[in-house]
Amino acid sequence: MILVFALVLFVKFAHTAIPKDNKSSKKDGKEITVPFTYLDTENHDIDLLFSYEDTSMDVLLDNQRLIEFPRKGVVMEAMEVKEGLLLLHQDFFSGKLSFFLVSGDGHILSDNRFPDSLGDHLLKGLFGDENNFYVMLYNPLSCENYLHKFTREKDAITYHPEFVIEIPFGVEDDIDTNFMLEKGASSEFICGEHDCYSFQLQEEKLEHIHSDNKASLLEIKYIGRDLWALCLNDTEAENSFLLKNLSTGESRTIETVGIPYKLSEKNGKPYLSNASNAERLLEVFLLDMSKMNRSGLMNLGINNYEGRVAWSQVDYLNGFIDILSNNQNITEDFSLFSGIKDELKTRLDIEMYMLDKLLDEEKAGMISKRYSVNREPEKYGVHTARLLYTFKRYENEVENAIPITNYERLLKEVTTL
Repeated sequence: MILVFALVLFVKFAHTAIPKDNKSSKKDGKEITVPFTYLDTENHDIDLLFSYEDTSMDVLLDNQRLIEFPRKGVVMEAMEVKEGLLLLHQDFFSGKLSFFLVSGDGHILSDNRFPDSLGDHLLKGLFGDENNFYVMLYNPLSCENYLHKFTREKDAITYHPEFVIEIPFGVEDDIDTNFMLEKGASSEFICGEHDCYSFQLQEEKLEHIHSDNKASLLEIKYIGRDLWALCLNDTEAENSFLLKNLSTGESRTIETVGIPYKLSEKNGKPYLSNASNAERLLEVFLLDMSKMNRSGLMNLGINNYEGRVAWSQVDYLNGFIDILSNNQNITEDFSLFSGIKDELKTRLDIEMYMLDKLLDEEKAGMISKRYSVNREPEKYGVHTARLLYTFKRYENEVENAIPITNYERLLKEVTTL
């Protein structure tokens, strides 16, 4: 694990399952498929198409039906429901959330905005059934995660403010944690890095089932009647891996010369693949990418209210720049990523373009609320400087970088803050 993580400086990733092929492509010469997004459902292929022309991001359903939205933003979660899809959408920069009900042939049936009281909350997960939807949101005021309930009646979706359940994860499961969801027989498992909960769907009851601050959860899988986990032992001088039954507490050390990954079921028992060559290590990297927040979108198109542009987005973007850089002083061997450099470049370009657009927003820009008294909007020199550094590296080290129109303005702002 350490080997793969060290290959991309600044990037903090988790584990996950095998992703789909994410080749970049253009539609009608104007829209570009956003690489490294993971929205597919059991019966539908879902791609995001980005347009530089009008800063829109549409959905391409099953490679043939285009879904355009009334507000500029991005679909972060997709779930199959009766006769269609439920799409969880976030407006660019404002962060406002909405549910769109979409028919099987791609027509929007209803546009259902979240209440203003959830305006600054950050999405951490979505699950449910045909008529009951549970959204896991991070509350920046309490710095805790909560489950919120929505119900469907025909094409209308209703929020239930009386139903809010706190999920009390430990301090290590913070704002940047990529939480894992796994469906059980009659429950949904919700796991962070060290704690795991079971939410009984019928009784709507939350139960704490696992806690271990000595081993980090990397992957979870419901097999038979038990929840299994691939874990990283945090107490060893050299990293070792554990296979743990979270339902019974039993665990065993995994003896391997490579990196175990892709926890799955084989003949009714847990099975792990092993990465011991370059091809498999690239698979592990892509698996990590697909487990990122917001279905792999991470922080694309967000604001900096919670400092996530400054303290999360610029970190992984600098990792992308390291891989693509023409800087001769970077001595790390990134040949492992040669087969996905085009996709990384496309994704990097889109994120840089959106950060440039963020600076045009009067109410957003690089303003943060997280670090001030009473969440008063403030701008911090360290935030703008980190973004400026990333812009500079991008323009100087990445071939065919798109122009950053706000670079000079940001440079002046950094020197005067």
